[in-house]
Amino acid sequence: MVLYRHPYQLSIGVALAVMGTRNLLTPAALPSAIEALPVVVAYGYTVALTLGGIGMFLGPVINGRTTWGLFIEQIGLWFTAFAMGVYAAGLVVVIGSPRVAISVVLLCSLAFACVVRSRASVLDSGYTLHGVRTELARRRRNGEDC
Repeated sequence: MVLYRHPYQLSIGVALAVMGTRNLLTPAALPSAIEALPVVVAYGYTVALTLGGIGMFLGPVINGRTTWGLFIEQIGLWFTAFAMGVYAAGLVVVIGSPRVAISVVLLCSLAFACVVRSRASVLDSGYTLHGVRTELARRRRNGEDC
């Protein structure tokens, strides 16, 4: 059922996790724009790509409507947004010509979409901070276990 609700997110999550894992195992496979950046940034990109892909996949699979599923999905989306931003910055810094403009816009759009999806998943679920506070207050009033 999850596949029907999140087909793009699941497939992109798997692809990012595979690419990130491959980059971790064989650093020579890093894209040239990332390879030219400082080593710490390159490893940060690779780790963020891997964790982002895993989180984007596992969050909805675990059960995107539970608190833990949403938390894992959100963390994955934020890691993915970070990785896309680093890659876009790497393209600008290393290549820096108008030829990379479309790639940079695409990467920034993906990063923005991850941020929006992260926020939307919380709002859609009803697990907003206000909602949690309201539910806790209701349970306390009724003498239920919190």
